Amino acid sequence: MRGNWGAGLWGAGVGAFVMMGCSGGSATSDAPGASSGTSGGASSSSGGQPGTSNSPLIGTWDVVSMLGKRQHTAVLTIAPTKLELTWKKFRVTSDLSANVPDISFEDRELDGSITATHVNEPLDVGQIPYAIGGLWTFQGKRTDRCTAKVSADSTIIECLNLGDPMRRVFGEYDYDERKYLGKGTTTVQRKGKLASDFGELGGEWIVNLPRAQCSVAIEGKTFKAKCFAGYSGETERSDLTLTFADGVASGVMNAGELSARRR
Repeated sequence: MRGNWGAGLWGAGVGAFVMMGCSGGSATSDAPGASSGTSGGASSSSGGQPGTSNSPLIGTWDVVSMLGKRQHTAVLTIAPTKLELTWKKFRVTSDLSANVPDISFEDRELDGSITATHVNEPLDVGQIPYAIGGLWTFQGKRTDRCTAKVSADSTIIECLNLGDPMRRVFGEYDYDERKYLGKGTTTVQRKGKLASDFGELGGEWIVNLPRAQCSVAIEGKTFKAKCFAGYSGETERSDLTLTFADGVASGVMNAGELSARRR
């Protein structure tokens, strides 16, 4: 069994959120119409507004996970014009001052940027301070490329010729050949709606990743997920329950505990 799979999957989930939930547009239900553009200093057409500063998620969060006797820490900064995750020697930063994110990353000896485009489609995401609905593209340093369509009832992410760091989130790893296959498709489909602080994200969802399948429920202030992955005839399970309150988040995993506190 690969005991680090659960921690890796949740790390990938955070990475996916960072890469997808990083538009400079307001996430309120009366957000302006479509906007598009390219990050990395290129021109973009204005159609959105900076992220709202009223979200209770705004701030710098210290994230702590306990896996057995081992403690892991990360720092997540959520601001109207910045979204940044730092974990060990990995850091990804999204500059949200324009209409689309300007994304840079550092991962051990690797560093670089990811160019993004976004055509906004209104989507109520409640307390999340960024507009994530619509059509996205992410372009890496070489031929790495992902496209995503995010809507109220479904999301699909398709990636080809992945390089770092996107392959670590969206790619499929072949444990027999010890290498990434370099492409992958992730689909998210709603099974039913539930009332939630996160707007249209509230509900029961089925998530099919290249490496796993998850069932997710978002209700009120609580996020629950159960995931299964299979490699070479083995099956591994990873569970997570996370509840948000005023300035804190606490939860449990099958391998330990997870908490976050806003500074």
